[in-house]
Amino acid sequence: MFSGDYSGTGYDQETLTVSTSSVGFTAARLTDSNSVPCQAASFTTDQPLRCWFSDNGTAPTSTVGLELPAGGPYILTGNSNVGNARFIRDADATADAAVNVVFLRG
Repeated sequence: MFSGDYSGTGYDQETLTVSTSSVGFTAARLTDSNSVPCQAASFTTDQPLRCWFSDNGTAPTSTVGLELPAGGPYILTGNSNVGNARFIRDADATADAAVNVVFLRG
């Protein structure tokens, strides 16, 4: 679920290369060093490329899912939503996209 505001504390970050196969966040980053679960993720997508997103446990395709225009930031809340997040680049893209994320705890 996307949220417009979240006041958590960042504890880790990652950059995903989004290509023609869907990718998700690295599982080891979904908890902090004290095994506290991630509560939210704030992420941006690079310009000028867009990508497709899903957080329901199924992989998006290059034309099906939630279309994310380049930019952000987007804030995804809930540990299971963050863990289920998957991205794939748009079918019309001629190069890979990047998703830059900061993982947050409450």
